[in-house]
Amino acid sequence: MCFCIVLFAIVSGCSRDKEPVYCKYAKEIQTEYLRAMNKQYGLVCSGFGGGYINNVNLIHLDLDGVYNYSIQEARTLYITCVEELLKRLNTNEQIRPYLEHYPFTERGIRMGLSFEKANSDNVEDRYICYVSLINGEIYYRSYDHENDSFIARHQEPYQEALRIVSESSSPKP
Repeated sequence: MCFCIVLFAIVSGCSRDKEPVYCKYAKEIQTEYLRAMNKQYGLVCSGFGGGYINNVNLIHLDLDGVYNYSIQEARTLYITCVEELLKRLNTNEQIRPYLEHYPFTERGIRMGLSFEKANSDNVEDRYICYVSLINGEIYYRSYDHENDSFIARHQEPYQEALRIVSESSSPKP
């Protein structure tokens, strides 16, 4: 966790000298969010930062977990994680004036979610090993052990994934 905080300070453009107040608010929200994701889902932070030049226009997080998930299971966890972050950003009145747009949406989120075995090896190729959100699109990848490469398995708009998860009666991960 300490590594992520140091990385955040370096990558985000928020230095300790005359740090804008919105950087402090963003760090507080992200730190509490990461603690909650670790406690609730066992996810650990492998990197974070964002776009903080004149305001908060981008939040970037990378999380890792030990799961063997299908596309459907990965989608549910991913949407749950992104929606929780958006809720925390949009309900925090201190940061609200500094958000580039309110309500803050998935368009301002860059999140990677990696799944691996407990020994840090890549999961079997029938499972999803990486999910990412870029410009409102979610990408699902698996790992081909035979060719030592990642395989694009599925892509969908965030809003479509959100609709699928919202309509699903399956329990959250």
